[in-house]
Amino acid sequence: MVDLLLTLLGTDFSNVQNVANQKLLSSLNASFNLNKVTFHHTEKNRTVIVILFDSTKAFDTIPPDGLRIKRFEYGATGKLWILLDNMYTDSFFFLSGGKFSTWFKLNRGVRLGSALSYVFTSQKDRLIWRVNAFPMITNMKWYKLILNALMIIVCLINEGFPNKLIFSITSAIKEINLDTEEISDILTDIESNVHSMDYDYTNKHIYFAREDKDDISRFRYPENPGNSYTKVTDTDNPISVAIDHVYNHVYWTERNTGKIHRCDFDGTNKREILNDGKVYALALDHRKRWLYYSTNDIINKSIKRSRLDGSDNQTLANVHPQLVTGLSIDFKENRLVWMEHGNGDLKSSNFDGTDVIKIFSTNTIKANGEISVHGSTTYCANDRNILSVEVLAKTTAKVIHTDSGRVLGVFYYKEKDINILMILSVSGVYLL
Repeated sequence: MVDLLLTLLGTDFSNVQNVANQKLLSSLNASFNLNKVTFHHTEKNRTVIVILFDSTKAFDTIPPDGLRIKRFEYGATGKLWILLDNMYTDSFFFLSGGKFSTWFKLNRGVRLGSALSYVFTSQKDRLIWRVNAFPMITNMKWYKLILNALMIIVCLINEGFPNKLIFSITSAIKEINLDTEEISDILTDIESNVHSMDYDYTNKHIYFAREDKDDISRFRYPENPGNSYTKVTDTDNPISVAIDHVYNHVYWTERNTGKIHRCDFDGTNKREILNDGKVYALALDHRKRWLYYSTNDIINKSIKRSRLDGSDNQTLANVHPQLVTGLSIDFKENRLVWMEHGNGDLKSSNFDGTDVIKIFSTNTIKANGEISVHGSTTYCANDRNILSVEVLAKTTAKVIHTDSGRVLGVFYYKEKDINILMILSVSGVYLL
């Protein structure tokens, strides 16, 4: 039955062994099958990508948070990310001797019943159902499947594109190619200060807050015919924006009202998340589902966080009298990073606000704006300059661009091209 169902998924292959469960094959035989499948797709001018995994070194030791980060970085966003993440959230159970265990937190290893668990199980009926269900819940491009019973799901990307920094000055948004240092205009007349931007990698839109025009707007990037933009939703003095790539929401802070709002990417389903006096900077941790923000209270400026629905509000750090104008997440070191507007101090802490350290000081008074962290580098809007602060064995900083106008917002953009979703076996590749 299994062989029949798997065979039906691909009818143009030269040998039924390429699509059926081959649990009795030796490694040598599996290798021959791998070559046969590769030649088959090469003859049809299809893309062939081969990856081999050693399951004894990967799947029983990797932390779930590492899986979350890598899935997101490799382009598994939106509904696919939700599906995979739900398999590793809070708790799980396993089956032993025909009985279910009690619930407990998964700190390492692979959860039974998840996509990765099929490397170790032979529940072929569930496997076939899960494979057939995936095309209905993801908008990624699907190719014809050639399957083996023991599988993992991997999202592959092609990289090698130039890395860019998007930045804003008064009434304009520009980009700098970090490889060539070439500066290009993106939007030249947006009639407002823009202090913050963020990117929707799924639909390829940059969202930005037009403070003086009271709206959240967006434009296509990197391709933007006519250099045009469209209004997403009206708001009141928006100052900072953040994208939730998982649930397809855009969040923003209203500088004067103290409110944090969110809406769908197209502007629908707008709702107020919380109201906290006066708020400013905003950052979203997509892994742990926290919203970090700074307050601009007259007597008690601070950094706080809440869940994405506004619940479980917590104060993490008292930064008074400094206003935090830039917040970013350092996923490499698992730290929260921020910029203090008045004294130009770049600082970081644990996600719960402990272990506050000063990374670097710009020594610039009241002219420090948004920041963006990528790897060990933090990019800072510093008056008319963009600073690159490198935190390695020794912290260094350099000016990578000086503009004619004051730099207000920055964010790091890494171009990714998701071209194929593959299903692999431990012993070989059964290609899409």
